[in-house]
Amino acid sequence: LQGNTASLPELKASGLTSLLNAVASRLGISWRYDGSHITFYYLDTRTFPVTYMDSQVAYNATVVSGTMSSNGSSGGTASDAISGDASNTQTTTVDMKSALYQDVKNAVSSMLTPGIGRMFMSTGFITVTDTPQVLETVRTFIEKRNEEMKRQVVLNVEILSIRKTRNEQAGIDWNAVFSDRTLGLSLGSTFTSAASDTVTGGVSIVNGKLTGSKAFLKALSSQGDVSVVTRNSAVTKNLTPVPMQIANQQSYIESVTTDTTANVGSSTSLNAATITTGFNMTLLPFILPDSQTLQLLYSMSLSDKPVIENYESGGSKAQLPNVDLKTINQTVDLKSGQTVIISGFQQSGRRSGKQGVGTPGFFGLGGGINSENDDTILVVLITPNII
Repeated sequence: LQGNTASLPELKASGLTSLLNAVASRLGISWRYDGSHITFYYLDTRTFPVTYMDSQVAYNATVVSGTMSSNGSSGGTASDAISGDASNTQTTTVDMKSALYQDVKNAVSSMLTPGIGRMFMSTGFITVTDTPQVLETVRTFIEKRNEEMKRQVVLNVEILSIRKTRNEQAGIDWNAVFSDRTLGLSLGSTFTSAASDTVTGGVSIVNGKLTGSKAFLKALSSQGDVSVVTRNSAVTKNLTPVPMQIANQQSYIESVTTDTTANVGSSTSLNAATITTGFNMTLLPFILPDSQTLQLLYSMSLSDKPVIENYESGGSKAQLPNVDLKTINQTVDLKSGQTVIISGFQQSGRRSGKQGVGTPGFFGLGGGINSENDDTILVVLITPNII
């Protein structure tokens, strides 16, 4: 040791701190000073805060149709029955799932030293034991993840029902709507033939906010009678799903059973059931890191109000509900403040009577129009604003 410089074979350092760092690096260990002692160590344990809650969601939409009938007699008793339980089943399911904590566990596990590192995760924190170098990598990852997950977005949703009154036009002329100079909008991108004169369905993105815009409603009214079905705004964090439902429940007679007993008489039993239809939507935003852009996953399911058919067999009666289901599951890239227009659902008035909840023309809640020349088009507007 000469002055402030210490020399070892192939090891030179100027000052005590530099020497300790050099020795620790050469041996693959770390050191710390607690005020009175210098300690060299190989493994360390640290606890890192996870500043967001776990989020898991499962969304599904199911349609079941079919009938099963049975007739029989025994001794002095006769019975005829019809059941609404299906022998032929059609099921349509859309699932959306996210598990934020599991993703973090998988990521941290991949960083650990094989056979040495270990971790424990609970709500709000994660504890890791490993080398200081690995712990520093985990710390950087957790801090970055916390920063990303605490970002929030306001999702403005508006659902419009458009009753078409012009026989010569099957869909919506979006070019005519966007050409209204009072809107001050421009088409960002489209996933259909939006450049054509008539668009009957699809997804378009515009550079501007349309939800709650009276000017947009006025421009859209040139295409038919416009009704606002619902408006909703929700604040959610990054990768946290937002569900939305507009539903109608209708009761029906699943079966009517008449039992006849000798010397006693007959008795009738009514079995009621309930069917739920309407509009279901789940939105899942993913805000891109260090950006004002997000990926928006949306899953929508729309079902008409059921058409009840009466059925009779052998003196027993039942009501059989028939439901049309439409689903869509897509992902779009949006900048904060842009609006995605979803207009992929249309119903002809030729098959529907005028019935429904809220707005009769809204087929998602059972709407229909008596006129054979009228169509009902559903338009969904979603505007995210990152805050």
